[in-house]
This record gives sequence, structure tokens and C-alpha cells, in this order.
Amino acid sequence: MATSTVFRNVDFDPADSADAWPFEAIVTVIERGSIGDWRRLAAAILDDPWGRVAQQTAAITAWGAHSGIEALLTEVVAAARRRFRERHRRAAGERLRGMRAAAGMTLVELAGVTGLTPALLSRYENGQVSPTLDSVARIEYAINRCRRRAPVKESDVATR
Repeated sequence: MATSTVFRNVDFDPADSADAWPFEAIVTVIERGSIGDWRRLAAAILDDPWGRVAQQTAAITAWGAHSGIEALLTEVVAAARRRFRERHRRAAGERLRGMRAAAGMTLVELAGVTGLTPALLSRYENGQVSPTLDSVARIEYAINRCRRRAPVKESDVATR
């Protein structure tokens, strides 16, 4: 996509992805870019909310010297990061639920061996909150311990 923005003293190809734009090009787009340029910038931010383009955009918009676009791009960065966290929190919850189910444990049983409440474990599994590293370690430890202690069925021995 071509841009109508004039870039002075910036050596790059404006047709390149916004990920390839140098810092000075991002500053130029924020200061006097077109809607199309801002869309390309927003797309790069949505694609990688903590990537170089998002970080540089957040730094530039924090200067507060741009005609209104900084509020919009600041919200683009914030929204992209919220979506990223929500998506990954749900994925982590699904992994925890899968681990628990594979161990054949109920929420109440897992709560009993981790010291966490069934309600909190449910909130983790449903992606409502992110577990702390301590909670993840306790859950993994408890599940692995329960797997090792699981009784071996005669039918399992016969097929080995």
C-alpha cells in the first residue's frame, strides 16, 4: 500500500511493512501521516503488542506533542495488549484444565492438594484471572505427584 506522506531525510521504502519502518518514519507517520498510514501502524501494533513498533509508538505518543492522534494510537496499543493478555490467559486456563483432566482430578481434589480454592482454580481455568507463578508451580507439582501415585490397573499391566 502506497503512502501519501512525504518522508524527509528518512532512508526506507514506505511500501514496506510498518515493522520495517525506522523510528524516524514512525515519528513522521504519527506527526503528519494519513489515515492509511495510521492503519498500517495500528495493524503492526495489533500483530505484536509488545514489539518494536508498539514500543516506539507508545514512547512517541507519550510525548503528547501530536495533534490528537496520540490518544488514538495510545488506545490501540492498550487494546492490543489487553487482547493479547486475555487470549493468553484463556489459553493458559485451557492448558491447566487439560492437565487436571488428564490426571483425572476434580477441582475439589486439586484444591485439596494445592491449598488453592476450587473457585480460584475455576477462575484460572476459565481465563478470568492469571495464576501467579507460585500457583502454577503448586498446580503442576500436585498434578505430577498425583500422576505418579495413581494406582496401576491390572488391565494396564496386561497390555505392557
